[in-house]
Amino acid sequence: MTVLSPFRSAIWLKIAIGLLVLALSVAWLALAGSRANAASTDLFFSEYVEGTSTNKALELYNGTASAISLDGLYTVQIFANGSASATATIPLVGSIGASEAFVLARAGADADLLARANQTTSNFLFNGNDAIVLVRDGVTLDVIGQIGTDRGMGGRRSSNTRPDVAPPR
Repeated sequence: MTVLSPFRSAIWLKIAIGLLVLALSVAWLALAGSRANAASTDLFFSEYVEGTSTNKALELYNGTASAISLDGLYTVQIFANGSASATATIPLVGSIGASEAFVLARAGADADLLARANQTTSNFLFNGNDAIVLVRDGVTLDVIGQIGTDRGMGGRRSSNTRPDVAPPR
């Protein structure tokens, strides 16, 4: 029977731990790589812009390998102030190329925002307590916020939006 010295045992332990860390790292990279390469199956909200006054916009992203026609299929619904039913429905028009974005902006927005817009609408006024839903042919694809819940301006706490918060002194 061979007895290893404490020095040799410590070296083998360090080697075993190093190999375990290496194996876990390779497995994590393989998992992360497979997720990063996963293709989207439809559109989703990729950006929400809530600027001052009427400077409001939504960006939709097409992560699929094909262009998508919006006409007659896709809408954006707004559920204002905690409403459980849509208070506005905006039919989307045009198309979005594969791996491209589409910007829907309020018609009264600043020129810089309008220059980026693919479509504008005047029926598009939202703030932090509204839910916004992307719908394709009656099927919900993506949601910003929570339908039927008024979180009081996005959950911010101030004397202006939450009566239970005392004003600053």
